[in-house]
Amino acid sequence: MNANNLRLLALDFDGVIADSIQECLVVGNNALVAFSGKNHKIQQVEELAATTLEKARRMRNFIRSGEDYVYIFYALQKKIELKTQLDFDTFLMANTELRASFFDLFYLERQALLTKHRDRWLSLNPLYRGIKPLVNNYCRQNRLAIITTKKIAFVEEILHYNRIKPQPDALFHAHEDRSKKDIIEDLLLHKQLDPGDVHFVDDQVDNLVTVSAAKVCCILAAWGYNDDKQRQKASENKIKILTLADFLKYYASA
Repeated sequence: MNANNLRLLALDFDGVIADSIQECLVVGNNALVAFSGKNHKIQQVEELAATTLEKARRMRNFIRSGEDYVYIFYALQKKIELKTQLDFDTFLMANTELRASFFDLFYLERQALLTKHRDRWLSLNPLYRGIKPLVNNYCRQNRLAIITTKKIAFVEEILHYNRIKPQPDALFHAHEDRSKKDIIEDLLLHKQLDPGDVHFVDDQVDNLVTVSAAKVCCILAAWGYNDDKQRQKASENKIKILTLADFLKYYASA
């Protein structure tokens, strides 16, 4: 990892810039309530039973997309233990017919919370301490890309609230038909960058393993949503792991 040649810092959003777990669990719970008609909708995670919250937080490490939060609560409702990424992915595949419904309900509930309780919604999406000045610095230099599965409209709401102004072409929505690796490869081509010019930071190790095929520098955000097994997998794939303090120190001077 060499910051001397860094020309573009590409960041995931949830788990790298924003600590969004509270909002996502609130919305995931509410989406399943809308789907099943069981339990009740909430506005803060403290309304969940302590054991439910503990298990949901642990399973957050396996998330790749918004609708996956609904699967967390679906598994909890069915009293199914999902202890590994493989367990979680297998459960999703076994219930793949629900994905479209869960996707729609998750984003409907997120929009409803934002529309009706905007201040509360924003408070559930705080930035990690120290991230704001670093991100703003890279924005001003036009050396930042945010690559996320979160819908861009929601990212923009949070950035605007925190007075962060990325360049108009710096936000990218990754989805089933356009992966993070696809976006990185497009950036390399259109900005005429060498792979060594780009550093990509994500908290989901499987995303990094996939993107590493593009030969860019990949870094696991240890301050995000990952566990010891996922950090071990990063090490085995020669992916650098940084704490938030080390990340801020290293990239503030890059």
